[in-house]
Amino acid sequence: MRKIKHYSLLFSFAIVSQASEYPFSPIGNNNFFLTGSVTEKSVVILKYTNSEANSIKDTFLSKKACFYFSGKINGTSKATLSIYNLKGELRGEAYFFLSMSKIHVKTNNPGKSIQISGSAVNDENENLNIGLSAIDKRIDSVSSIYNKSESQALLDPLNSFDSKRTIDSLQKARILLRKKFAASHSNSFLSPEIILFLFKRSEINYADAKRMYGYLSKNVKESLYGIELKKYLDIHQNSMVGMPAPPFAKTDINGTEINLSDFKNKNYILLNYWASYCLPCRKHVPQLKDLYSKYKDQGLKIIAVSWDFDRKACLNAIKEDTTNDWINIHGLSNQQDKDPFLTIYSVSHIPVYILIDPNGIIIDRNEEGDMNKLEQKLKEVFSSPDSDPGIFQH
Repeated sequence: MRKIKHYSLLFSFAIVSQASEYPFSPIGNNNFFLTGSVTEKSVVILKYTNSEANSIKDTFLSKKACFYFSGKINGTSKATLSIYNLKGELRGEAYFFLSMSKIHVKTNNPGKSIQISGSAVNDENENLNIGLSAIDKRIDSVSSIYNKSESQALLDPLNSFDSKRTIDSLQKARILLRKKFAASHSNSFLSPEIILFLFKRSEINYADAKRMYGYLSKNVKESLYGIELKKYLDIHQNSMVGMPAPPFAKTDINGTEINLSDFKNKNYILLNYWASYCLPCRKHVPQLKDLYSKYKDQGLKIIAVSWDFDRKACLNAIKEDTTNDWINIHGLSNQQDKDPFLTIYSVSHIPVYILIDPNGIIIDRNEEGDMNKLEQKLKEVFSSPDSDPGIFQH
């Protein structure tokens, strides 16, 4: 059986949503009630996050072609509905937003489509996706012109430049469409998820994200994604330039425990977030080696934090790139790992470089992975008479 995936705004798929046809009254302590039907005996699984921010996995064995779920959410929750036959084969899968309402699922042919009705938040998401899809179609059309062979681009450089400029403009239009939604829907439980999505992708800065959060209604701020957004903004604020670097303790690939406090009054620390599968990260290695060789005698230490879930892939990349001269840490062990290097330093993508001075203060965040900016910053730091770590030693 083939898995059905439909692409959309944040994580969800292009599921048909309609307005609820009946009033909603809470069922016990629950605030959503999902019903549906299937054409054969099935095992139906619903995954979502409940009102206490716990991950829930409910299973229903449908013997009479019907299934139902109920639960309690805080505003909304991303949900996954998976339908299996009794042989354990996946018949279809839907990703959508739950609402505090009665929701109906129609699955006449789950291998082709699953229809969701009754979830206001999902309706909002799908309506937004209509606009995003229209922009995506235009990007695809222009990209077919831009992605010429090198020889064609050389023959027609002006047309190639215009295509690139058009694509950039359309990409900005996608960002603007999401920003406009969040700005004009202060009562929508979808808005904080959109703001967080934009912020994590560096499509808006901290000031914009904080301002947009401030416009949200009280109920939305207290919802699942409103709380998550506020928490993320607070963490980022505490790891901005000028703030004391959050303390950490982590074991490196050689089994040595690394503490930030070990370098206090001694070294400049460059946190390098990377992964074996990140091509820009790997391409930066030669330049990083040059910078390390140039400034290590002046107190520069590099702590490379790998995003690899696969420890073997991490170690192989370190061996291939011969980066054993600096401290290497396998940062993640699984996809649920709440590693302090990621959470307390508010790192959502790679490559990212964070520079900490001997006083333990963050003096630079290079979230663009711009090596030229990093080189210039290190040159500025180590050309200063105050940069000698010896002056910090007592």
